[in-house]
Amino acid sequence: MKKRIMSILVALCMVIALLPATALAAPSTKTITCNNLTLEVSKVYAMDSWSKSSADGYTTTYCVVVPASATIKCLKESKAFHSYLLWPFNDIVFTDGPMYPTVDFACDYDDAIYVPFNQGSVITAAVNNEYSFSDSENYRNFNVRIFVVPDDKLVQFGGSKVAVKPNPVTGNVPASPSKTDFVVKSLEKNAKEISKNVTQAYTINNTNYLQLRAIAVLLNGSEAQFDVGWDGRYAVIEPGKPFTGVVTGSKMQTTKYIRPSSTNFKMNGEVFSFADARLINGDTNYIQLREFAQKLAGTASQFNVYWDDAAGKAVIQPGVAYTGTKYEAAVTPLEKVKKNGDILADGDYYLKISGKFLYPVKGGQYWLELSNERPDKPFNIKLVSNSEDRGPKYSIGYDGTYIMLPGSADGAQLQSTTSSTPHYWRINMYSDFGTIRDYGNQKLLVKASGKTRNGDTKIVGAASTGSAPDNGKIEFYKEI
Repeated sequence: MKKRIMSILVALCMVIALLPATALAAPSTKTITCNNLTLEVSKVYAMDSWSKSSADGYTTTYCVVVPASATIKCLKESKAFHSYLLWPFNDIVFTDGPMYPTVDFACDYDDAIYVPFNQGSVITAAVNNEYSFSDSENYRNFNVRIFVVPDDKLVQFGGSKVAVKPNPVTGNVPASPSKTDFVVKSLEKNAKEISKNVTQAYTINNTNYLQLRAIAVLLNGSEAQFDVGWDGRYAVIEPGKPFTGVVTGSKMQTTKYIRPSSTNFKMNGEVFSFADARLINGDTNYIQLREFAQKLAGTASQFNVYWDDAAGKAVIQPGVAYTGTKYEAAVTPLEKVKKNGDILADGDYYLKISGKFLYPVKGGQYWLELSNERPDKPFNIKLVSNSEDRGPKYSIGYDGTYIMLPGSADGAQLQSTTSSTPHYWRINMYSDFGTIRDYGNQKLLVKASGKTRNGDTKIVGAASTGSAPDNGKIEFYKEI
C-alpha cells in the first residue's frame, strides 16, 4: 500500500534546519542528507525545513525550489529506497516560502507514479513536476519535495524577470482547447465505437494537436497501445506496451503562446523529431495525431485515423497502418465450388446461406451467425471417413478451433470448441449447393434460424427432414 506521507507532511514535521528563501538569491548546488538518503540537487533557488512533533513519530521535510533542467543525483540510498514519487501539477503558489505550497495537482495521489531511482541515478527535472523522495528509520520519516517551477514562479526566489513571450509561430491564429470527439473502433465485426475524452488537446487552424501522453491514454488497452517515458535525454516511445504513466496536465485555455518544439524522441533505437510538434501555453509537447500515426506505421502500435464527416468525429482504427481514410480490408475474389462427385475435397472454404456469410462472432468462443461481411478467415473442412450407411464424415474448423453443435441438441446455436476432439458433420453435395447435418443425429440440419441480441440471424442445428429448405442450402466458396 502506498505511503501517504506527502499529504500529511505539514502536520507531521520536526525542526532540523531553516534556510530562508532570501538566502539563496542565486541558484546553487545543494547536498541534502535525510538519514540514509543523500541527494545532490543543482540550480537550487530556495530550500527550507519546518517541523512539528506528532504522536506517531517524527517527520523531517525539505522543500526545494528549482527550475527546469536542474539535475537531481542520488549519491547514497538505503536498502529500502528504490524509487521516487513523480506527481505532476497544474499550478503552485508559495505563500510563505517553499515550505507552504498550495498545489493544484494534475492528477490524484493514487494516479501519481513511482519511478525507479537508485544510487548514481540522475534526473533532469521537467517543469510542473514534483519529485518526492522518502526514507525512514526507527519511526522517523525523512522527505525531500523538489518543486520544478516555471520562470514566473521563480522570480520570487531571486530568479530573473520573466522574459517577454516570443511571438507565436502561427501568427494571429490562437490555439483553442479541442472540441473534437475522438472514438476508437476495433476492426472486429460488431465492434462498438468507444468514445475517449481527451483533456489535453488543442486545435490550431482546424488541426488537432494532442499531448503525447494523452495519445497514450487514448490508445491504452487497444492493439495500438504504447508506453512513453523520459530517459533524461529523450522522450522514449515503446510500441506494444501498456501505458504506465500519467498525463501531465496544463490549464486548457485559448492562447497565442505557441512555439515550435525541439524535443527529440526515441523509438526502437531511432532518434527523431516531429515536423509539426508545438509547445503550447508552456513547455509541454503537443503533436499532430496524424503525424504520430504516420510515424507508428509498421510498428506494434500502428493505427489509422480518419475524419468521419457524417458523424463529425475523429475515428481511430488500431492495428492497421495509417492511410488517413477509412480502412477497408482487401477483398480476394471468391469462386463458387461446384459439385465434383459426392465428396467435398479437403480445404479452406467460405460458406453462404441466401447470399450471406456464415460468420464466427467472438464472445468467449465463436458463435456462428449470418453476416453481410466475410469472415477474417475461411473454415477448414476435412474428410475423416466415408461410411456407406452414414455417409461422409467431416470436421469443420475455424481459427484453430472446431465448430460444434452443443449436445447435438435440436435448435442449439453452432459454436466453437478448443477440444482436441472434433465434432463431426455429414456434408452432402448437390448440383449448386450442399447441406451440413450433425453426424451423430442426422435429423439436425444446419440452417439459419432465430435472432441474436444484435438482431443478426443465428446458425443452428434444427430438425428437418425431406428436401432442404432455402435457409438450409449452403454454398461453398474458395478464394481464387
